[in-house]
Amino acid sequence: MIMIDVAMTTLSQLSPRAQLTLMLCLLFTGVILMMVMTVNLLRRNQQLSRAGIDITRSDQSPLQRSVTLVTKTAENVLMTDEQEMKDKWIAAGLYDTRLSKYFAPIKYGLFLLGVLGYYLYYGKEAELPTNVMAIAVWLSLTIVGPDFYLNAKRNALKKKLSGLLPYTTDLIAICVQSGMTIESSVRYLSQELSLFDKDLSYLLSRLNDKAKIVGMELALDDLYEFVPTPEFRSFVMTLKQSLKYGASIYTILVTLAEDIRQEQMLILEERIGKLGAKMSIPLILFVMMPVVILVAAPGVMRMLS
Repeated sequence: MIMIDVAMTTLSQLSPRAQLTLMLCLLFTGVILMMVMTVNLLRRNQQLSRAGIDITRSDQSPLQRSVTLVTKTAENVLMTDEQEMKDKWIAAGLYDTRLSKYFAPIKYGLFLLGVLGYYLYYGKEAELPTNVMAIAVWLSLTIVGPDFYLNAKRNALKKKLSGLLPYTTDLIAICVQSGMTIESSVRYLSQELSLFDKDLSYLLSRLNDKAKIVGMELALDDLYEFVPTPEFRSFVMTLKQSLKYGASIYTILVTLAEDIRQEQMLILEERIGKLGAKMSIPLILFVMMPVVILVAAPGVMRMLS
């Protein structure tokens, strides 16, 4: 009781803002602990389900059944498969996946903390439309924003790797021409390119590791699933046909690199051709319309006067 009285006395001496800040810190800590416990419980339930153990037993009490129902509902909202989240990070070019398992809890924790802080500071004074707009903006920044950022990085990485594919194909062709096999060429380039481009080095390392386990054909299929672009589809199909029918790999790779370059050049020329039509809209809006107004304005003003 003495400790409680001392704590209450100390809290009463703090300013209202300091009390509110302390309460928010304690509340945030509690929310994080609850989310960690929920995630651990959900992971345990997933492991039991994979083992064939039914976690919804009929001998459970109503409270236990309610907790099970809540955890199942929270699983669809808070829980993301750890391997799936790692794959999203790797596809976006973030190869250090140690923090990927905390991605979803951090998003939802920041959202809840921001909503609570806004309500305590401004929610009572602001009107309902303002509160709804503020919560919607914060929801976009904390929940939708990180996923949008990962998708943007993934698309940028696919575009980058597709642009580098002709040069990579030429390097593989040179290694094959010097007497190396496809597997040894990929392994050698994955080591040498680590100093120049980590994304391309990781891609070749991934292909090499998959080829050691499941073979080159299945590794090429995994490569196309990782970078699903037309350039990589041509690369994968060409290599698979060459490995299957025993054709000359060097000639095929050189021809493939040239075809990919020509295709990329055609796409670039098409974009340049569309540039004139796209530039006409801002020219009409920001150049032609002001000129028309400047020319017609004096006559209109004289007519009105």
